Amino acid sequence: MKIALLMNDNSYAGREYIDHLEIAKIAFDVIIFGKNPESDNLEDERCENLWKPKKILEVRSRLNIFRFNSLKDKDFSDHLKKNRYYVGIQGGTGILTLDVISSFSYGILNFHPGKLPEYAGCTAPEWQVYEGKEIFCTCHLIDENIDSGPIISLKVLKPSMKSYANMRATIYPQIGIFLVDIIKMFIERKEEMSPKSFPQDKKKRIYRNPISSEKLEKVKSLICKKV
Repeated sequence: MKIALLMNDNSYAGREYIDHLEIAKIAFDVIIFGKNPESDNLEDERCENLWKPKKILEVRSRLNIFRFNSLKDKDFSDHLKKNRYYVGIQGGTGILTLDVISSFSYGILNFHPGKLPEYAGCTAPEWQVYEGKEIFCTCHLIDENIDSGPIISLKVLKPSMKSYANMRATIYPQIGIFLVDIIKMFIERKEEMSPKSFPQDKKKRIYRNPISSEKLEKVKSLICKKV
């Protein structure tokens, strides 16, 4: 079963996933787009530098890495036709087209840090805390829209709640564990018994815009009360 992780260069989520897949000794290719700096200023700020996934330079000698200029690169399209991957993992890229998605026999998995369909969109962990809910991760198949594809599995995450920065810094390490569990399930069941998915209830879908600074302050105060 051929597996590929798709990510923009130096995506923190992608780098986190690489680490967990490597630890689990799962074979996979890494497909990287563009060229970005090693540091993500947004993540460094909100995580207060507590989240520092391994750099690509640290692991590149052990991985099958393929680099392309962008998702529209013809060489990328040719690569997909040649390799015929069974399942892909979204590790932080731009919007994926149906042509790319359909190149994977099963599809491409996304691990969204929110309970779908109620917490689609941006800053889902913050919105869940703000509304007094547990923080979920939803494993779903990607379609042509945002966070709207069929659901495979959901898991309650248990990030550190010592502070807002600690919460944000431990979200994706927690998701990395979930990702490995899902990929192991694919491998154990083999292609003929791959996990089934179920469509999202469109009536329950709520797309979340980035949480406001005012609401974020309430989130931080709620986390402090949990300590």
